[in-house]
Amino acid sequence: MTVHHIMPDHELGGGGVMIARLVGAFAARGEAAGHMVVLPENTEPRQRDLFRDLPHRFGAFPGRGSLVKMARAIAAGAAKGDVIHAHGSRAAMAAALAAAVRRDLRVVYTVHGFHGLAQPGPLGLRAKIEHLLARRVDATAFVSEADAALAREHGLRHRGPAQVIENGMTIPAADPDAARDVDLLFVGRLVYQKWPEAFVETAALVPGAPRVVMIGAGELAPVIDARLAALGLADFTRHDGLPSEETLALMRRAKLVVMTSRWEGLPTVAIEAAMSGALLTGFDIPPTRGILGEAADACLTPAEPAQLAARLAALLDDDAGRAALAGRLETDARARFDAGRMADRYAALYAALPAR
Repeated sequence: MTVHHIMPDHELGGGGVMIARLVGAFAARGEAAGHMVVLPENTEPRQRDLFRDLPHRFGAFPGRGSLVKMARAIAAGAAKGDVIHAHGSRAAMAAALAAAVRRDLRVVYTVHGFHGLAQPGPLGLRAKIEHLLARRVDATAFVSEADAALAREHGLRHRGPAQVIENGMTIPAADPDAARDVDLLFVGRLVYQKWPEAFVETAALVPGAPRVVMIGAGELAPVIDARLAALGLADFTRHDGLPSEETLALMRRAKLVVMTSRWEGLPTVAIEAAMSGALLTGFDIPPTRGILGEAADACLTPAEPAQLAARLAALLDDDAGRAALAGRLETDARARFDAGRMADRYAALYAALPAR
């Protein structure tokens, strides 16, 4: 049996990073031969590098393109009884189409955030798709309790098991003696969900000319660059994108990692920040609050830049308090979001799937 991990996007993002970490966790215990990552044919160079040392192939479909082409590529590349692990709703739709033709395949759908159910506006087709997928796939994994709660709220009726399996990772710890010379760090795609405009407005309101770094590219990049030019912030650097190791290195230098997302599933950036010894801060949404636990009230605010800026200023002024919060968060995150624990739970889920 081979597990085929379907990556629907050609651009590097949190979903791709988590697929690489999941397959990497299986590889670390000698089980890489049982897994295959299926990448879009137009996968960007940074994402190709991410999977370079992991088992992968390129499917005959474009990223964020035709679901029919993706379904054909899935069906053509799998053997009888294989597991199709669809990461995100686009991959799950294509996998369900493939399984409708190839009834010998089993489909696992990992919900990396219910983007269709969480974003504002009329649900309509988005809700119908999630209801359909719940009845079509063989098992569903939610990466957070927040996603599981959304499924219950919308009355999704799952044909197979549906359970929370939190993302996991293994990353180096920061040198405790190294300087933290970046005050505010933002890491994320420059898209509506991540609300990068709110981060820029927040940074502009923090007194004392903090050192700010922003890592991300996307459709809102021209808007962000125009706003930065208008504000003329003294020490603000924006990178379109950096390799994963460089991003993690910046996290190990950051005092505060700031998330202004409107919604998330279980944000990779938040876990990386916690494990890197930076203090996670931002707007108060359920997944981020779930990661922070008891520290949430000290680190999160309502979705309003002025309130967040005031909170960030207070945390920057309190080195000892900030370090204590970050230290407890790192300890908790390393125990809770261990990559081996994630792999164990997925292995059990694969083993429990019905035979075909």
